[in-house]
Amino acid sequence: MLPRRPFLARFRPGSLLLVALLSGAAMPALADQRTIATASGVALAGRDAVAYFADGRAVAGSADHALKWRGAVWFFATGNNLSTFEMNPSAYAPRYGGHCPESVIAGDPRPGNPDLFVIREGKLYLAKSREAMARIVQDPGLIAQADAAWKKLRDR
Repeated sequence: MLPRRPFLARFRPGSLLLVALLSGAAMPALADQRTIATASGVALAGRDAVAYFADGRAVAGSADHALKWRGAVWFFATGNNLSTFEMNPSAYAPRYGGHCPESVIAGDPRPGNPDLFVIREGKLYLAKSREAMARIVQDPGLIAQADAAWKKLRDR
């Protein structure tokens, strides 16, 4: 039996109509761990997931380099970044579906701000505020707490 591949669908340049249609969709249930938190159907508010790792900063993506994965449209600054993401999307997607680790621990997951991020042990975490970002950086135990809380939330 072949391993199941994640659903990836590329869009042609100028396919913003599809993004507009997706933006009215409700956020999927939290129990589906394969979804990404979005308010508009666009992951990371249009930031390039690969650039966090390659450039160390949030970089705006482009509709010219877009694909759909796990219920969201992802934009990339370059075709190379899009291809890199396609090879292993889970390596670049934010943990907890893009929710802030502190809100996950509190049992009330809230999307993090894609401009406030931490990369720890090769994983991307989005923070809800600068203060939350500082606590994520300073307290390595916070991620372990969020991992346990996320598992409980998903298992409900």
